Amino acid sequence: GRVYNFLTTDRSAGFVVDEPPADLVTWMVSIDYGQQHPTCMGLWGYSLSERCWYLVKEFYTKEKTNVVYSQEFGREMLHYRGNVIIPQSVEIDPGGGGSSLITQFRADYPNLTINSAHKKDVIDEIQSYAGAIFTHAVRFCSSCKRAIDEHMSYLWDEKAKERGVEQPIKLNDDGPDMGRYFWNRAKVYK
Repeated sequence: GRVYNFLTTDRSAGFVVDEPPADLVTWMVSIDYGQQHPTCMGLWGYSLSERCWYLVKEFYTKEKTNVVYSQEFGREMLHYRGNVIIPQSVEIDPGGGGSSLITQFRADYPNLTINSAHKKDVIDEIQSYAGAIFTHAVRFCSSCKRAIDEHMSYLWDEKAKERGVEQPIKLNDDGPDMGRYFWNRAKVYK
């Protein structure tokens, strides 16, 4: 079954919005790094009036050097609606070679807080992130179509379940992993 089985794009449900509020004051970026799969970057903004986070921008890229990923990050994630964004933190997946991207970003953006994304217990993290989505502590802008589609098609591994193991299938997981890395840090800022 679907990991986020409650998630729908029906606007009346409140998970997806066409426009975020104008009062986004705190920013974060999270990145699921991939060499064999896409690198997914997300820009998140916190609304004071709504008291929730919005995924306002996504960017998928792949099969490039860390230097190019870093340039794309600067172009895609540090600009929003004509404004320069200074994120409170940038969370990067250290796995699969992501630690080298962290090193590159720290060299290229010494004034930003670049963190290795915390990954302790994936199932607990998925449950925490699901709770944030379900209670509208996290919402998605409709312009982030690929991340929304991936969240909606993120599935539990039924074969693993038969063995008594709870884990998601490693498919359509770039956006959900990016979101989970974001929430692991964002819940600290609440």
